[in-house]
Amino acid sequence: MGDDGSEGSDATSAAGKSYTTNVLLSTLGISRSTLRYYEQIGIVSPRRDPASGYRSYTNADVFAAVECTMMKNAGLQVSQASEAIADPGLTAARYMRSCVERSSRQLEWAKAVRERFEQLTSLVGADFDAEPTLVRAGKWLLFYDGAEGGYDQFRADGTQDVLLAGMPVSSFAAVVDIDACSPNGRNTRWGRAMPVRYSGLFPGITDAGHDPARLGGDACLALPYSADWDKIPGFDPTGAVCARFAQALGRRGLRQLGPIFAPDVLPVCGKVYATLYLPVKAASLRGRLALATVR
Repeated sequence: MGDDGSEGSDATSAAGKSYTTNVLLSTLGISRSTLRYYEQIGIVSPRRDPASGYRSYTNADVFAAVECTMMKNAGLQVSQASEAIADPGLTAARYMRSCVERSSRQLEWAKAVRERFEQLTSLVGADFDAEPTLVRAGKWLLFYDGAEGGYDQFRADGTQDVLLAGMPVSSFAAVVDIDACSPNGRNTRWGRAMPVRYSGLFPGITDAGHDPARLGGDACLALPYSADWDKIPGFDPTGAVCARFAQALGRRGLRQLGPIFAPDVLPVCGKVYATLYLPVKAASLRGRLALATVR
């Protein structure tokens, strides 16, 4: 046969011990397709018998595949492991240090993902008819891509790719340019956002062609929001949300400071969930007293 699905026993030559494909697969516990991929990217370099087409592998192939599998199971990308294996100047100590650093980043990433899912769990279970609450919004970085009119107009670039690959730590985000007390016209600008505290988890974000908009950090009226997928990107189509914000501003002696923003727009089971934030400042003594309680 032309391939090595049922090759014979191990062979010994002047170059040393060699192993068949079947032996290597049973030794490593990997699939045939994985082994072929390792061969394609140069991790293993089997010899081919010109007559039968059978592959044979050396000890170096065995241990290179073991090392790559070990690194892959530890969370590294196969390409990262193969690059390290192919680097003749890389010492074992430096390689292990880089693995520790990657593992630390992976742990921080896992913590961030868990935190974001916990936040989303709270949002999904929120009372969407509740009174807007006065909070200090977390700080976010919002990246536009030059097509802010709607998320169906996003254009691919390095920044957007990094953020999209980083969900749920990153998210879709919207800024609604509207006066909540007189919502006659509106302009919803879309982008992708990430919490400032997680910016170190996105090293590729340095590809940004322009500076991000900074959101949050101010006292805000916060309101959980949800809509069916087909109701997005149009926030508040009936004006009910703006009416609730306007009433809350009046009751608390506050005034709108900036546009409404939603930095954490995420889809779950047929709906889109977000927290709407309305930055505020005091319009009276009552408002100053209210803001004094915000932490």
